[in-house]
Amino acid sequence: MTIARRIILDRVKTAIQAINGTGGYTSVVGSVHRHARTWNEARETDHIAVCIAPRVETYRYQPASTIRAELTIDLLAYIRTVEDDEDDRIEMINDLIDDLIRAMHVNQTWKNGSNADPQAIATSILETETDEADFDGQETVRVTIKVIYDRTTGFST
Repeated sequence: MTIARRIILDRVKTAIQAINGTGGYTSVVGSVHRHARTWNEARETDHIAVCIAPRVETYRYQPASTIRAELTIDLLAYIRTVEDDEDDRIEMINDLIDDLIRAMHVNQTWKNGSNADPQAIATSILETETDEADFDGQETVRVTIKVIYDRTTGFST
C-alpha cells in the first residue's frame, strides 16, 4: 500500500473513532476495523462496529510526475441493538449516517499543515444504503465516500 493511501485510510479511521456521543455526535462507535468484515466477524459486545473497506482507486496523470488519485471507500457499519421499537432502530440508523457524514467533513482535507505531508485534496459522500431496521437488533449501514489526493509516479509521498 502506498504511503499516501495508507495515511488517508488511517485518517478516515481516526475520524470515525471520534464518533463517541460527545461534541455534537449522537452515536457511539465501539470499534473501527481497517478491513471489511462480515456481521459475524465484526460482532462484538460493541454497540456499533464500523469497517473501512477501500474499493476502486482511479488515476489521472498530471504534470511533474504527479498522479491525481480518486479512492472510493465503503464504510460498513453494523449496529447491534436491543431496541424493540422499529422507529427507535430507524432513528439510530439515521443518527449514525449523520455522524459518519459529519466525521468525514470535520476536517475534509485531513491536512497536517505541511505541503510534504500526504493529504486528501477533497472528500465527498457518494451514497448511503441501509437495511432500514429490517432485521431485529442487527442493523446495517453503508456509506460510500470518495477521497481525492495527489501522489507521485514513483513512491507516493
